[in-house]
Amino acid sequence: MHSGTLERDGSPRRRKLSRGVSEDESLRNIIKEQSEEDQELMMELPERLDLQANYDDVLQELRGLELQRETVLFQVDVLQDALEGAEEMLAEAQREASHATMELAQEREAKRKLEDMVSSLMQEVERLKEVMKYEEVGLT
Repeated sequence: MHSGTLERDGSPRRRKLSRGVSEDESLRNIIKEQSEEDQELMMELPERLDLQANYDDVLQELRGLELQRETVLFQVDVLQDALEGAEEMLAEAQREASHATMELAQEREAKRKLEDMVSSLMQEVERLKEVMKYEEVGLT
C-alpha cells in the first residue's frame, strides 16, 4: 500500500508525465505567443511598408533638395564671380572716364588760352592796321 500511495502522489513516472504535460503546455504557450506576435507583425507590415515608402520618398526628396542646394550654391559662385568682374570693369571705366574728363578739361583750358591768344593777336592786327592806315595817311 505504501508503494501505491507513492505512485499516485509523486512517482517518477507521474512526475515525468506531469513534466511532459507541462513542457507541452509551455511549448503551446510559446507557439501561441509566437503566432500572436507573427499576427501583430503581419498587421503592422502594411504600416511599416507605408512608413518605409514614406521614408524612401522623403529621402529621395532630400537628395533632390541637396542637389538643388548644390546647384544654387554653384550659381551663387558664378554670379559672385560675374559681379566681381563687373565691379572691376566699372572701376576701370570710372578711371578711364576720370582720365578723359581731366584731358577734356585740359583741352578746354588750352582752347580757351588759344582763343584768348587769337583774340589778342586779332586786336594787335587791328591796331597795326590802324597804325599803318595813319602812317599811310601821314605819308601822303
